[in-house]
Parts: sequence; structure tokens; C-alpha cells
Amino acid sequence: MPGEASGDAVVKLHLPSGDAGAAAIAGMLRQNTTLLRLLLHQNRIEDDGATALAGALCDNGTLDTLSLAANS
Repeated sequence: MPGEASGDAVVKLHLPSGDAGAAAIAGMLRQNTTLLRLLLHQNRIEDDGATALAGALCDNGTLDTLSLAANS
């Protein structure tokens, strides 16, 4: 299942993408207050994308799981 919803909130999202997608997701994470788990396995995310995601985590107090397994 690519995603799970609870009421009006997305609580799990698995979205394939590369560095550009990771940067877009990072922008969303800075504003999002409902996403709990983000699984980005095998999405060709490299240093730039990982750096963008790491920076976004400083502004997000809700996400409790970020998995970047098997990326470049």
C-alpha cells in the first residue's frame, strides 16, 4: 500500500523520487504537521537530496520515521 490515511491526515507516504523529488518533499516537511512515517527506499536520493531532507527535519517535530534505505 503506497499510503495510509487517518481521517483527514496522511500518516504514511511512500513516494519514489530522486534528489529533485527529495527537495520537494523537504519543502513539504517544513510545513507538514501530520506525516508520521516517510519511506523513501531505492529512490536514487544522493547527497543533495539527503541534505535537503535533513535540513527540513529541523523544522518538523511530527515525523518519527524517515527511511532512506538503499539509495545512491
